[in-house]
Amino acid sequence: MFDYRDYEKRESFRKRLSSLVEDEDIPKYELVKKIGISQLTLSKALLYGIIPKTKTLTLIADYFEVSVDYLLCRRDDPFYLLSASKQSFYDRIQYLKQRKGFSTDYALAKDSHLPRQYFGCWEKKGYLPTVEILEYLADYFEVSVDYLLGRCD
Repeated sequence: MFDYRDYEKRESFRKRLSSLVEDEDIPKYELVKKIGISQLTLSKALLYGIIPKTKTLTLIADYFEVSVDYLLCRRDDPFYLLSASKQSFYDRIQYLKQRKGFSTDYALAKDSHLPRQYFGCWEKKGYLPTVEILEYLADYFEVSVDYLLGRCD
């Protein structure tokens, strides 16, 4: 079944990214080199609104000096203050877990309805969650995606 919310989200992302790219006065092949992403990734995003993986989305946000929340159309203001302390995604999750009163990843996983294995991958392997899970966690903890990623305080 077609999900209009997904289409609207992708279309909003496509328009926002297209606007940022148009403001740059360089060819796209140079832009992808400067950002550090593939031409295919940029093309999919600009043509179809396909939201790239978290790491790639962060590279794009860093290049354009905007928040990830702005790219994802979760906010209309592109401004964000860069974090003074460099914390990993997992460190932020641990802090938020304690702030919510959970003593274990298991308790947090149960309450948030996320598989417990995710927490192990984030901790032991340093993986980042998908964009969908990032947004879910940002809503769950009532913080920004950029905060979760350690980009802002």
